[in-house]
Amino acid sequence: MIAAAWAALLHLLSYALLYAPLEWLRPARPRPAAWRRPAWRTDVAFYFGQAIVLLPLFTVILHTVSTPLRHSTALAPLQAGYAALPGVVQLVVLVALSDLLLYWGHRAQHAWTPLWRFHAVHHTCEDVDWLAAYREHPLDGIYTQLWVNLPAMMLGVDLRLWTGLVVFRGMWAILVHTNVRLPLGPLKWLVGAPEFHRAHHAAVRDAGHYANLAPWLDVLFGTHGDNTEPEVLGIDEPHPRDWLGLMLWPFGLRRAGRP
Repeated sequence: MIAAAWAALLHLLSYALLYAPLEWLRPARPRPAAWRRPAWRTDVAFYFGQAIVLLPLFTVILHTVSTPLRHSTALAPLQAGYAALPGVVQLVVLVALSDLLLYWGHRAQHAWTPLWRFHAVHHTCEDVDWLAAYREHPLDGIYTQLWVNLPAMMLGVDLRLWTGLVVFRGMWAILVHTNVRLPLGPLKWLVGAPEFHRAHHAAVRDAGHYANLAPWLDVLFGTHGDNTEPEVLGIDEPHPRDWLGLMLWPFGLRRAGRP
């Protein structure tokens, strides 16, 4: 446990060194740095919960789900056909399918109240930056990761390609939360941009921009909403401010001694 905590701390510091300078050099909103805003302790608590508890748990879940899928006789023809494709085509197919499932899974999180109760924890961030990206209820995180990784599991994707894609998606998911305006040009429609995701975090439940990693899907399905910087971020309903309160909130529970 101590070794895992140290590894998590080093990972957090490396991401701080990567993303914090971007927010300082090209800030999109005049907001305090991540470690100077009031809620930073809550987001750090969520980070360590993910790194020390959720990641090992999800690894077990992923292995449990993927093993029968990768060895399924029913999926063998599909996996063989996929393996016969050129490497670049395999990558494009995998990314497109993952993005498609992530898009509809994300829309469901906003449309269906039982899913929204857990996803709303992420939207309680009133300052969206690289550290706030980690504010995510564990059950919401597992739900999202299962959708993202389902195509790779069903297609029997090579573990090296799968691992590389997971690392890239993780880094980009943090990047789109940064308080940064990046000069991506036309590329922002292919891989997403922070301004799109900040618009998604406007204080309304149906702000659009559900495909934060593939904005072309929002264009395709008519959910590419307003691109202007929202005046208010967060959610328009009362909610706890601390880590434990937010963990209990989706279940309708309250932290002892708190209203």
